[in-house]
Amino acid sequence: MAHILILGADGSIGRHMAGRLTSLGHAVTETTRRAESVRPGRILADFADPAWSATSLPAADMILICAAMARFADCRERPDIARRVNVDMPAQIGARARGTGSRVVLLSTSAVFDCLSPLRKAEDAMAPASAYGRMKAEAEEAFLALGPATAVLRLTKVLTPDMALLTGWVAALKAGSSVRAFADMTVAPITLADVEAALLALLADGGSGRYQVSAADDVSYAAIARHLAQRLAVDESLVEAVGASSAGIPDNEIMRYTSLDTRRLQAISRWRPSSALAAVDRVFPLP
Repeated sequence: MAHILILGADGSIGRHMAGRLTSLGHAVTETTRRAESVRPGRILADFADPAWSATSLPAADMILICAAMARFADCRERPDIARRVNVDMPAQIGARARGTGSRVVLLSTSAVFDCLSPLRKAEDAMAPASAYGRMKAEAEEAFLALGPATAVLRLTKVLTPDMALLTGWVAALKAGSSVRAFADMTVAPITLADVEAALLALLADGGSGRYQVSAADDVSYAAIARHLAQRLAVDESLVEAVGASSAGIPDNEIMRYTSLDTRRLQAISRWRPSSALAAVDRVFPLP
């Protein structure tokens, strides 16, 4: 069994993977950016703190970089901090890992593409439109340039049971209240189980380069809201389809397509992509 260091165990993915890898018998060290959360097996690592350095990290057989500043608005409004978290620190960690013999996996995003066409291949040229996408694209390039012990796993939107947007829709629809949902912004949603399957496959495979995990298709937020209304047996007219610009989202951050080609991941595992709405159903198992 391996010693695995998970950077960013405060988040949904890092927390989930820490539990899963521990259950499989691996020795897991987690990091947190919250001093009050430090405990045996969980150490402090705040990427946004200029005083923090990757030199403080323990040696490990494998490092999963789950920590990121992922909200588009945060990256747009706080670019210096976002760049440190999303670009500088992953590159520093990768460089240190190369010297210690660790294998490192960086989580990335479909936002490294322009999101103007579906099912983008891993080898397609990156053309990010958002600040977040540009930072992750730069991080990928710097990271993979460090050598064969590095890999990138690109993710589409990861749904979790506590996702405020969808839980809010469900509550409102149950109460007979209307909801507003974007008709011109799509997702190709995946679940934590999908991310887990992909990372376990990478752990077993030992390959380098870029891998991708995604739903098989794209679906608009409005279509998701209507789907939830159908499952709740309420009137679909409660869903008001609106443009993302109505919520102040800049045009360059309106993602028309986010789905990714996943054939490389499928080649090394039994995992197969599900439809976008099937992923919604798995995370929100309504009557």
